[in-house]
Amino acid sequence: MGTVSKEILTKFKSVTKFDITDYFIRYADFVDNDYIKISNFYSGVSQVSNSVAFGNLDALLEESKRVIELFDINARRLTTQDAWILLEQVEIAKESLLTAKNLFRYLRSTVTQSSYTSRIQLSHVAKQGELLEAIERKIAGNNDPDGWTQTAIDSGLEEEDYSNEGGYIAKIKLSNSRLFTLNSVVAGIVELEDAYGRDINRILNFVSDDLEVLPPKDTLTQSAYILTNLKLGDDPFFPERGIDKKLGTGNALSVAYPIIFRQISSTFATDDSFKSVAIKNIKRKGDATEIEIELETQVGDFINESIII
Repeated sequence: MGTVSKEILTKFKSVTKFDITDYFIRYADFVDNDYIKISNFYSGVSQVSNSVAFGNLDALLEESKRVIELFDINARRLTTQDAWILLEQVEIAKESLLTAKNLFRYLRSTVTQSSYTSRIQLSHVAKQGELLEAIERKIAGNNDPDGWTQTAIDSGLEEEDYSNEGGYIAKIKLSNSRLFTLNSVVAGIVELEDAYGRDINRILNFVSDDLEVLPPKDTLTQSAYILTNLKLGDDPFFPERGIDKKLGTGNALSVAYPIIFRQISSTFATDDSFKSVAIKNIKRKGDATEIEIELETQVGDFINESIII
């Protein structure tokens, strides 16, 4: 990676009528001053969103797209090596800005209407006669008599909204949740269902000119299916994951059961969306053996699968 020369900065401005020097000055100022403000907000160090920092980020992202478009439009006039070095610097800056834009995912922050927090939230529909104070005690285990006021703010509720008639949605922060330690889920978990994560459909399908992305519950179901049917050596990155189907051959399958059970357990242990796996039944199906398993998710739901050996 070379150094950007003053000559190419001048030439770029002459060719495109865009002052790229000013862009880099404002980008450097963003990195030095605004980036930490955005990071502090998402990590909970600051409780107030800095509108100037976020505004500068959005403006720079738009300009970075514009600069790259100008390179494409003027490709025949920007063919020298120093032009390529300049383009490389612009692309590096753009990637840095995109990282800042997605900091809430990397920091696993959870958005509310008033702030970002590292604590999970559960949406609860209030029943008739159920007050916010009671909801706080029952669901969050919060005995602070004034704790319900912050819940009302986070839920965007006006005073007339949380009446004895119920029906309003309260977003309750859970003060002690292991879900934020999940390595298999990137981004913040706003609702409990978010702990299932999201993934591309294993059967490639396009929706609105893009790859289909499964909703959380379908993602977890797909993960269970993939791990259930994974054979030893199928995954080139983790060849030790999966079931050794060769253990199912011959008449001494019962001798191999302990090994198979360990392989099932260790395979699902690689996805911490699942809390536990239990063997529910083993039965013969012709020349094959079917092992029925029950998977418990971190959220507390259960999925039943079968492994054929």
